Amino acid sequence: GYYTLGDNGSFSSSSYRHRSKSKRRSSRRNSIDSGSDSTVGSSAKSHASRSSRRSGRDDDGSTDNTMTESLLTHRSKFPSALTIVHYFFSQKQKVLNFILLMMTAALFIMVHDEISKAQSYYSRESMAIAPHTDPNRRLATSIDFGGGDCLWQPPQYEIPENIDFYKTLIAGYPSGDKRMIWLQMEALAGWPAKDEWDFAFIGMSNHPFIKANYPHHEGFWGWGSLADQTILLVPYIRRSLVEYNDVLSDMGYPTTWDDPDIREKLLYIDKTPQELWYEWRDYRVMDEVHWWGWFIDYWMEGGLLRDIFTHKKVTLDHWNELMIRPFGTREELRYDRFGDENAIVRDTYDPHCAKGEISNGCVPVEVVSVDRLVDPSRGPAETAKIATALLSDSKTGDHVIAQQAWPCIWEELVEHRKGPKTIYDRPGKDYGYVDTEYNFSVEMLTEMLNELNRLIIKYSGIDWNTKPTANSLVALLMEHTNHLKVEINEVKSGRRKLQDKNFLGPRTREARRRLRATNTTISETFGDIPIANESENQTQPIIDIHHRLSDVGQREFMKKRREARKARERRRAKIDAWREEKKKKDQEEDKEEGAKKTRRKKKTK
Repeated sequence: GYYTLGDNGSFSSSSYRHRSKSKRRSSRRNSIDSGSDSTVGSSAKSHASRSSRRSGRDDDGSTDNTMTESLLTHRSKFPSALTIVHYFFSQKQKVLNFILLMMTAALFIMVHDEISKAQSYYSRESMAIAPHTDPNRRLATSIDFGGGDCLWQPPQYEIPENIDFYKTLIAGYPSGDKRMIWLQMEALAGWPAKDEWDFAFIGMSNHPFIKANYPHHEGFWGWGSLADQTILLVPYIRRSLVEYNDVLSDMGYPTTWDDPDIREKLLYIDKTPQELWYEWRDYRVMDEVHWWGWFIDYWMEGGLLRDIFTHKKVTLDHWNELMIRPFGTREELRYDRFGDENAIVRDTYDPHCAKGEISNGCVPVEVVSVDRLVDPSRGPAETAKIATALLSDSKTGDHVIAQQAWPCIWEELVEHRKGPKTIYDRPGKDYGYVDTEYNFSVEMLTEMLNELNRLIIKYSGIDWNTKPTANSLVALLMEHTNHLKVEINEVKSGRRKLQDKNFLGPRTREARRRLRATNTTISETFGDIPIANESENQTQPIIDIHHRLSDVGQREFMKKRREARKARERRRAKIDAWREEKKKKDQEEDKEEGAKKTRRKKKTK
């Protein structure tokens, strides 16, 4: 375009292309007006000519041989296959260069796409999160990109004390499953969780999520009255018992064999220390089957006090004895040792629950499962259950990420395995019910199955079947029973081979030992094999060694609680000293302020 100067001295822009088009339109219009008649005539002739050519005849109706010859000549111009091959070899280098060029272009496009994807990913990973204008109202640190896309981010570990959270307690039998649940909560709401023992040892804090093993002997009610609601985690009983075995091993039991008293007793026993350890461990794990069911009863019934093995109601004194003697044998903790077995005991609740130390009560608002959480078809729904429970109160619900991002949060943590390490990050460990590291005998699996059936019958009864949490629990326990039945069939069929290190149970282990002594082929099931009584000189030393091993666990139990109490006492002493110091400082300030007022009055007078 260019500019022209008008008569009035102003500039006006013009386009050469626009002017050229206008001139062409004008000349075309003039030519049409001047020669319209000739144009119409030539158009008619042209139409007639085209019609005759299509029909292959002249205007007088005769066939046009010239046209046929033309078509034959035109057809002969199309190249034959031989001609194409000849052309290819004559122009081979040019064709190869063209193919190479096209392949290079395709490769460039593929590499460019991959680089673009990587740049997009890393730009998301390094994206800074703009702080919210209100420090007390901050959404989850995980980023919601909209449309179901998100990016996991770690929670904000520094928690302001002035935020009023509606705090959630994650209660579950000791296992690594609770870690999977509170990682979901941290990703959904952007704030961290804290362990019950950390409250006892480190001190109280404003953490919105609390994980607890209480009332199991591996737990401790250390959070005081901070919790507002409870979510009950129900782990697979078989996996929980394997993890409990790891806890026993971590206590250092093998080192007790160096004790002189233990070595002396071993002289009178035809069992190796390893056999005695496995035997005692099997007894402990058999007892823990009932602790597992007792734990579920405690929370589902809102802290109602019951016996571990008979599941009868107990008094508070009876309960306190059970709580301080977790490593006692079944004989030592027998129900009738603490009162009349036929006495009617009224409902008695844990003082923590009775006093309302969980503001919404000890009864769980939701029952969740890690086995469902890691299932690709059901996992997102389990994440939604957890998020919905957090939304029950706006104090914490306002911090939860948008609902459209919940499935993405599940993908980030479960499928992409982002975040802190979990038990499923161990070598050889993967999601699911199947575990081949340890096997259980039919005796042990049947003990678990009986406990699950007891719970299913109880919580599917008329007193419970209208409660959503009870229905969720029953459905989950029925899944567990199906997996146990499958494993029982695998053991009976010989697909699972039992070894001495496996969980055999007292009857199966003793039967294997006796059959081995007689060089008899060992069967995989010993449920109906009668076991002969041990000789007197064998029985008492074995019982003594079992007691010795139980004492190790009892000492660890008492030691940890003593340390927690001492830490709490030290913390209280510091708080009392701080309060006393603050009181003195306030008094001195008040005294100084009074003196200033007196001086001002004198000065005024």
